[in-house]
Amino acid sequence: MMNSQAATLEADRMLETEAMSSPFAAAELGSEALPAEMGMLESGAGALESPFAEAMNGSGETSLEAVAMEAVLSELEDEEFDEAVQGLVDEAAARHLTSAATWSSESEAPAIAASETEAWLGSVATEADRLLERLEERFAERQLDTFDFAEFEMESERLLAEVAPHGLVTEQFFKKLLKKAGGLVKGAVKIAKKGIAAVGKLVPVGKIFNALRKLVQPLLKKVLQAAMNKLPPSLRPFAQQLADKILGREAEAQPGGQSLTEAFDAQLAEAILAPNEATMNEVITEAESESARTPAVDPSAELDNARARLTRQLEAATPGASPIAEMEQFIPVVMAALPIIRIGMTIIGRDKIVKFLAGRLADLIKGHIGPEAAKALAGPIVDIGLKMLTLEAESSGGASSLGMEAIVATLEDTIRTVAELPLEALSDPLRLEAETQEAFAEAAERHIPRRLLSRRLRAIETSDGRGVWVYMPRATRPCYRYKKYTQVFRVPISQTTARAIRFPAGDTLERRLLDAGARVWPFEAEVHLYETLPGTQLGHLAAFEAEVNAGESAEATSEFEELTPEVASMLVSEPGLGRRPQAGRPRRLFRIAGHGLRVRRALRFTMRLDAAAVPPALRVHVRLSERESHMIATALGKKAHAQVIAQLRTVLGGAFRTALAQRLTRHLSEKTGLPVPPSRPAELADKLAESMLTIVSQKLPGAGATLSQAAKDAARGVTLTFEFGFADKAALTSGDPRSPTLVIRPGWQRD
Repeated sequence: MMNSQAATLEADRMLETEAMSSPFAAAELGSEALPAEMGMLESGAGALESPFAEAMNGSGETSLEAVAMEAVLSELEDEEFDEAVQGLVDEAAARHLTSAATWSSESEAPAIAASETEAWLGSVATEADRLLERLEERFAERQLDTFDFAEFEMESERLLAEVAPHGLVTEQFFKKLLKKAGGLVKGAVKIAKKGIAAVGKLVPVGKIFNALRKLVQPLLKKVLQAAMNKLPPSLRPFAQQLADKILGREAEAQPGGQSLTEAFDAQLAEAILAPNEATMNEVITEAESESARTPAVDPSAELDNARARLTRQLEAATPGASPIAEMEQFIPVVMAALPIIRIGMTIIGRDKIVKFLAGRLADLIKGHIGPEAAKALAGPIVDIGLKMLTLEAESSGGASSLGMEAIVATLEDTIRTVAELPLEALSDPLRLEAETQEAFAEAAERHIPRRLLSRRLRAIETSDGRGVWVYMPRATRPCYRYKKYTQVFRVPISQTTARAIRFPAGDTLERRLLDAGARVWPFEAEVHLYETLPGTQLGHLAAFEAEVNAGESAEATSEFEELTPEVASMLVSEPGLGRRPQAGRPRRLFRIAGHGLRVRRALRFTMRLDAAAVPPALRVHVRLSERESHMIATALGKKAHAQVIAQLRTVLGGAFRTALAQRLTRHLSEKTGLPVPPSRPAELADKLAESMLTIVSQKLPGAGATLSQAAKDAARGVTLTFEFGFADKAALTSGDPRSPTLVIRPGWQRD
C-alpha cells in the first residue's frame, strides 16, 4: 500500500488521464433518440444445581459486576420487543412520508410532515409514560423477595385493557414494554438469588419501574429520529463502551451499528445496577442528552434537494456543454449521505476526488443533456414502466423529469461506487479511470433502457433488459426513499422452488405461501423488486407498495424480503438482480403478491441463551402456524404419530437450522467470551434440531393429548419450547447439549 504522501502525489496526476468512452449508443440523444407451572415434560433426570451463588465459583473469569450485568441483559433480551420498536420506526417513517405527499407546498411539506409525525409519536410516549407510572405506583414499596409475578401479569393485562385504541403497532409496543418491565424485575431477582449483595439498591421495586419509565422517553425520541433519518451518530458507541467497561471484553461490531433496543437494554441494565441513586440519575441524564442531540443536517433531505436541483439543471443545460460546475455541487452531497467513509477518501482528500469525478462524469453525460435528450430518455422509460408503476401522469408534462432522473440516478450510483473504492484504487490514476468507467457503465445499464445504450455494453443485471430502476414513490417527489424495478415479474412458482427458497427467519417460501392460503401449484405470482436509498425504512415501502390502510404500514413491512442472487435466480431467473446484504450498501428486496394473499414474514422461532446461569441454559421456542397446528391436530386424531413427526421434521429442516446457526454464531461469542470454532454454530444447530425431534418422538405417545388440545385452542398456533442444559460455558462452544425438556403451549409464546 502506498503511504499518504505518495498517494497524494499520485492523486495530483488524476486530471492528466485520457477521457473515457461513453456507454450510450453512438448517436447522441435527441428528438429521435419456561417454568414448571407451564406443564413441562421432563426428558429424564436433570442435572444437579449447585447450591452456591455464582459469585462463589472462584473461577476468576468474570467480576461480580459482569455477572450481574450479564444476568440482567439475559432477561432483557427480547426479539419481540425489538420488532415492536422497529414497528414504531416503520410506522413513523410511513406517516412522515405519506404526510409529506399530501401537502402541495414543496417548501412547507417537510416541516408539516415532521410536526404531524412528532405529534403522533408524542401520544404514544404519553400513553407509555402513564402505563409505567401506574406500575410504579402499584409496586412502589414492594420488595424483590415478595414480588408476585402473577399479580404483575394481572395488573399488566388490566392496564393494557384500559388503553385507548392506538392501532396494532402501538398496542404491540405497549404490550412488549410491560413485558420488558417484568424482565427487568426478573433480572434483579436472578441477581439476588445468586447472592450478589450489590442489588440492595434495587429495592423497592418501584425504583426499577421508575428507571424504565425515564429511559423510555429517550428511546421514543430516537425512534422519531430514526424514522426521519436524524438519528445521532453517537448511538452506537454506548453499548460498545459498556461491554468494554463492564464485561471486560470488546463487543463485536454489528453491521449498521448498535440497534436502538440493544442500546436501550444496556442503559437499563447500567441504570438499575448503579451503586447509588445519583449514579442511576447520571445514566438517565446521559440517555436524555444523547436523544436530544440531532444532526444539524439531514443527509437524505439534502440528497433529495440535490437530485431535484441537478435534474432541473441537466434538463435546461446546453447539449454538448460539459456540466462540471453542476457535478461539483452534486458529488459532495452524495458523499455526505454515505453511511461509511472509507479511509481512502480521507487520505486522498475528498476535494481531489470530487474534482476528478466532476470532470470525468460531466464529459460522459454532456452529449445526453438538455430538453430534447430528456424527452428522448423519458419515452422508453415510460414505455417499459407505464402500466407497472402507474407512470401515466408522467407520460406528458413530467416525462422529461423522469428521463433526466435516470441520468442523475446513474451518476449517484457511480459516485457511491467510486467513493467506496479502497486506497489502492483511488491512488492509482489509471485504475481509478477504469473503475469509474466501469461503475458508470454498470449504473447506466441499471437505469437507462437497453436500446439507448451502446451495443458493446455487456449485459450486467438482466439478459433481456426489459426493466430499469426508477426513483420512488412518485407521489412524494422530489422526496424519494427507494427505487423500484419497472418490470413486475408474473411467474408461476412451483412447490419445489418455493421449498428451496429459505429465509433468515427460519422458514421457506413454501410455508409462507401455504400459511397465506395458497392451495394450487404452481402459484401464479407477481414479484415486485425494490432497492433501498440512503434513509430508507421498510415503512416507506409498505406505505406506498403493500396496498394497506392508514396505520397498517408497519405490519405490512413483513411482506418485504432480501433479494439475494440465489433467490433472484429461482424466482425470476435473473440472478444479476439479486444482491447479498452488506453493511452500508443499498439492499435489494422483493415482495410477492397474487390472488389477494398476504405473503408475510413471521417470527417462527425465538432463542434465549443464558450463559450466566449455573448450569448454562438454552431455550428455543418453535412456533407452529394455525395451518400446521390444524394438520397436527388432524393427524393426532387419527393417531398418525409418524405423520406428526414428519411435519415437525419439515419445520425443523434446513431453513430452521441455518437460521438457528446464524443466531448462535453471534450469541455464543457474545455471551461466553470464549473463542468459537467457525464450524461450531452449524454443528450445534444440527444437534439441537435432532434432539428436538427425538424428544418429541419419545414423548408423543404420552403427550399427544396435550399437543392436540393446544392445536385446537382458539389462540394462534402452538409453541413448542425446548430447554437444553450444558455442563458449563466451555460446553457451549465445544460440548454436547443435554437431552432437552419440552413444554407444549397454545398460541405463540416466549419466555
